[in-house]
Amino acid sequence: RFDDHLSQLLHVALANCELERAAGASEASAFEDMVRRICGAEEVFQAVPVQFNHLKVSLYWPALSERPTVRTLLAAPAASTTFGLRARVVPYPEGVVAVWVLLAAVGRF
Repeated sequence: RFDDHLSQLLHVALANCELERAAGASEASAFEDMVRRICGAEEVFQAVPVQFNHLKVSLYWPALSERPTVRTLLAAPAASTTFGLRARVVPYPEGVVAVWVLLAAVGRF
């Protein structure tokens, strides 16, 4: 099942991914604190961020599904796993874009 709240929290992670890529700075501690609050004692948070440099949405899922880490996340037991998905488009001059897609799961793996 997908969790809207988890998907909303992933925005912080995506903003941090782009900040780290563009400026070399990281604010990961804020997101780590949020993850600690949403995970139960026996639960684990796993996420796979992927960055694209185009807006061809039809190519995103094939690229994601080829990654072993994404396959592992999707193979998690459905009864005890919550998923989140978030995308972020960052426009740059001259038509350049950085598109981030983040698939995450919280559960007992």
